[in-house]
Amino acid sequence: MGGQYISEDERTEYGMPTDTFGNNYHHIIEINWAKVECSGDDHSHPKVYYSLKINEEKSCEYCGRTWKRIKIT
Repeated sequence: MGGQYISEDERTEYGMPTDTFGNNYHHIIEINWAKVECSGDDHSHPKVYYSLKINEEKSCEYCGRTWKRIKIT
């Protein structure tokens, strides 16, 4: 899978998460239910709600946290 360069300004704009050392990472949280809510780390943004269909992936518009709904067999 090929990568795409994202400038420092875009990383800040999109809220790409960083680890303790400042490295950017993109972690997808797999869930098996239809609705999620997000208010960021330590309630850093207004609470928002998202609905997901099976195999759908959504990211928070504020902090970039990403979920993917999976089907449990």
